[in-house]
Amino acid sequence: MAVVHSTITLGELFMDTLGAEPGQIFPPFDEGEKLKGSESLTQSQTALARLRNLILSAKVEAGSKLRAAALAEQLGVSRTPIRNALAVLESEGLVDYSSNCGYTAREFGLRDVLDAIEVRAGLEAMGVRILAERGFPEEMQNFALQQVKAGRDLLERGEWPAEAETAWYNHNYNFHRTLVLATNNRYLRNTITATLIIPTLGDSLKVSAFGIKGDFPSQDFEGVPGHIWESQVHHERLLKAIGNSDAVRAQNIMREHVLLSRDRVAAGFE
Repeated sequence: MAVVHSTITLGELFMDTLGAEPGQIFPPFDEGEKLKGSESLTQSQTALARLRNLILSAKVEAGSKLRAAALAEQLGVSRTPIRNALAVLESEGLVDYSSNCGYTAREFGLRDVLDAIEVRAGLEAMGVRILAERGFPEEMQNFALQQVKAGRDLLERGEWPAEAETAWYNHNYNFHRTLVLATNNRYLRNTITATLIIPTLGDSLKVSAFGIKGDFPSQDFEGVPGHIWESQVHHERLLKAIGNSDAVRAQNIMREHVLLSRDRVAAGFE
């Protein structure tokens, strides 16, 4: 395999296959159903979002104790929404709880990241299989097609400034989000999100990105990273397979699409 891009963060690898940073794709649940207490729902939701972000961005040291009083003071809220938020974060697997130590920030490693990507590969493959078997709602299918076409147009412009890459990732986000939402399967959506709620092991951690040979450039082509060309081709093949009601092919393409990011992560740590 040939190196196609210098270094990218684990967060960017998640973006490569699902279109956004971990935990920012779909609401993982109806937070109004999980957060109970005397404080307002808005305070509870805000506390949950801020605490989750602290953990996902590695601003909370793994293994450190999460004391409600200190967190309440830090975030400027009362203890009740903090306790509610910690309970939700435990259910998400971001914190651990014991009667002796209370809540502590869970430690994550490379194995957690690889396992999450592998599970997500199966789930997203299930999603496109559903679309191929049951049909892709026309309006959403047209929107997904627009995103893929816009991505191709960006790649073929012959130049690749930072703005173009940002725009491509926006189309990538819209494409993947549409595929999941089009299944109209809340359980699938929420389970996929659960695989994304995992810290990126710190912004300072870098991994090498590798490409796989195929009918797309395996190295940078006209300034465009090879893994982006690779993803673009997969998107186009996915839409064709779904449109042809070829559930097996769609499922296989999506699984390969996601697992390639797992392989790039693993290769970066060899």
